[in-house]
Amino acid sequence: MKKAEEILTNHLQALGSGDIDQLMQDYSEESVFITPNGLFKGLMAIQEEFSNLLRAFPPGSTLNILNKLIKDKYMLLMWSGESESLNIPFASDTFIISDDKIIFQSFAGQLIAK
Repeated sequence: MKKAEEILTNHLQALGSGDIDQLMQDYSEESVFITPNGLFKGLMAIQEEFSNLLRAFPPGSTLNILNKLIKDKYMLLMWSGESESLNIPFASDTFIISDDKIIFQSFAGQLIAK
C-alpha cells in the first residue's frame, strides 16, 4: 500500500513534467476534484480539468511548497507559483487518500493573470 507521501510525490512530479497519464494514475473513477471551476467526478472529468490547468501552468512553471501537512490519509499542500501567464501568490490543495488513490482533492488559490 502506498503512503500518502508517495502519492503526493508522484502527483507533483507528474504536474511538473506535464505528464497527464502519470498524474491520472493517482485517481480512480470514484475520485472527486473540486476547483473554483466546479466539481469534477471520475477520470475523464478530472483529466479534462487538469489539461486545462496545465495549459495555464505548464512544465517549466515555478512551484514553491510553502507548507505540507500529512496525517494518515489526509494531506494539505500550501504553495505559490508562477507561469508565463499567471502569478499565484498563494494556493492550497487538500487531499484524501484511499486504496492508493486520491479519492478527494480540492484546490483554491489566488490566480493573477499577467
